[in-house]
Amino acid sequence: RRTRARRHDGETTMTARRRAPRFDADPPSRFRRFIGGAARRDTPFQESPPLFTAFVALQRVTREMGATLFLPRTHTLTAPRRAFDGGRSGKAAMLSEADARLGVLEPGDCTIFDMRLLHCGTPNQALLGDRRYFLNFTFCNPRADTSDLGHVPCIRPGYKRKMTLADFRAQLASAAPFADYGDGLGA
Repeated sequence: RRTRARRHDGETTMTARRRAPRFDADPPSRFRRFIGGAARRDTPFQESPPLFTAFVALQRVTREMGATLFLPRTHTLTAPRRAFDGGRSGKAAMLSEADARLGVLEPGDCTIFDMRLLHCGTPNQALLGDRRYFLNFTFCNPRADTSDLGHVPCIRPGYKRKMTLADFRAQLASAAPFADYGDGLGA
C-alpha cells in the first residue's frame, strides 16, 4: 500500500489504500436536516490552519452508521462561513444551502481535514447497534497560533512538541519504537 494525497472538491483527503475514500455527494434529506444543530468547527478561524485531524477507519463506515458529514470549503473565511459564524439566522440560511459530503469509508481508509472545517457526526441508523471504530490523530501546525484553540490536546506531556510526523514514522520503523522518547508521561 502507498499513502497518497487526493484533492476532493477543495479539500485534501489522504488515503493509505489504492483508492480514495468515497464521499457521498448527495446525502439523504434526513442528514441535511440534522446539520443545523450539529455542524461545528473544532478550532476558531485563523489564517494559518492550526490543527488537522485524521480518522482511520478500522471497519467499514456506511451512511447508516453515522458517517461524518463534511461541508467542503468552510475552513476559509468566505461569505458563507461568515454567515455561519455571524449568528443563528445567518447560520440557518448558510446551512440550508451548504454543500454537504458524507465520509463513507472502508477499513484502512483515512480522511484528514482542517479542524476549522465545518463538520458533524450523523445519527447512527444501523441495525443491531453497529458502532464506528476509528483511530484518530490530531496534527498541530507549528507555524500557527496555538495559544487559544478551544481544543484540549490529549498527547502525553513528554511527547508534546518533541516529534514531527517524520520522527513518528522513523520511530515506527525502528527496532525499538519510541525507546528514545520514553513513555511520554513525564513532563
